[in-house]
Amino acid sequence: MNSTHVVGEKDATNHADYGTRIEKENEVTADCMTPGSYDNVEYCLGCGEQVNSTHVVGEKDATNHTDPQTQEASESSCTAHGYTEGVYCEGCHTWVSGHEELPLKAHTDVDGDGKCDACGQDTDVHQHVDADGDTLCDGCGAPMENHQHTDADGDGKCDTCGQDTDVHQHTDVDGDGKCDTCGQDADVHQHVDEDGNGKCDGCGQELNPGFRCIMCDFVEAHLGIPVISWILILIHFFVHWLQSLFFGG
Repeated sequence: MNSTHVVGEKDATNHADYGTRIEKENEVTADCMTPGSYDNVEYCLGCGEQVNSTHVVGEKDATNHTDPQTQEASESSCTAHGYTEGVYCEGCHTWVSGHEELPLKAHTDVDGDGKCDACGQDTDVHQHVDADGDTLCDGCGAPMENHQHTDADGDGKCDTCGQDTDVHQHTDVDGDGKCDTCGQDADVHQHVDEDGNGKCDGCGQELNPGFRCIMCDFVEAHLGIPVISWILILIHFFVHWLQSLFFGG
């Protein structure tokens, strides 16, 4: 009896007798623009051939930015907010960090025209400032609350702000019956005779000179009561006589 061993062809599709292994290949890292992905490739443990392949797609990684750029801080104005320094991703157009909003600046109105100096909007924020001490606001020229009116020229108006005022004080040193400053008629002259020459130092008018001691330059002004004046004069001479008697002076 004859026996013949026949060998056929391999069955490339039959891997069941050997089992398989799975390897992760072609892995792509996820970022803020692209989802992660990989291939699950199945290999036969017998022949090593690829049996199957499955492509797996995951999620985007919002924390993995493709093109982060540092942006400088910007200053606020009275109409637009500024921001702190931050990092901006040019890939997904998202702020990564920083970029915190800053408060608006206040409106300013230095010249007091009722409009903001920067943006032109109507505003009532004008603050009077008097840095030069002239009692007027440096910006708008308005009198300050502590403004003291003066009227040196006697025109009835404040020399600084022009408002009506009655603070002018007449003076008449020369005794001409007119205010030395404004020229108006004024009956305010006070006679003064500091040098004792019997005449007013201001107007030169003869005054009652009274009595002047030639020894000590003492002046006894006229009191309007002759008897008392003479008594004072006699007392004065008596004092001089006692001094000369006891002290020889």
